[in-house]
Amino acid sequence: LIHFYKRHGRMDLCDINRNILKCLSKKLDVKYTGDLSVELIGKINQKFGVVEHPQDLDSLQRVFHQLGIDLSHIDFQKVKSNEELHTYLLLDFLNVLFEALLADNPDVFNQLLLSYRAKSLRGKNKKSSSKSSNREDHSNHGGE
Repeated sequence: LIHFYKRHGRMDLCDINRNILKCLSKKLDVKYTGDLSVELIGKINQKFGVVEHPQDLDSLQRVFHQLGIDLSHIDFQKVKSNEELHTYLLLDFLNVLFEALLADNPDVFNQLLLSYRAKSLRGKNKKSSSKSSNREDHSNHGGE
């Protein structure tokens, strides 16, 4: 960003977002469209193993939440409406994430995916065990 600022004398988030989108598109081998396309979102979600609604921005938000990554500073509704600041915040995060995970050590990315899948399975198991535990408590206490 510093180079961009020095070269242009100002910071235009729209231009910065386009540059980040170009980088992400190249890293993920997706055609650059100039915006956060469903194809790019789908490719990002695919990297995290999202099966349900893979081209949905909400799925991506759920992945990061399940991984324990706090993105509360990003308003995903504003990203959906192409608000430049929140789009920048998400794109910058994604760009740094994929730069770190793919360029330096792909094994780290795979470990992150395994961690996500394990947390996801634990969450599903807790829900089903909690439901069966509630049923047992109900049947054991009858009319109490």
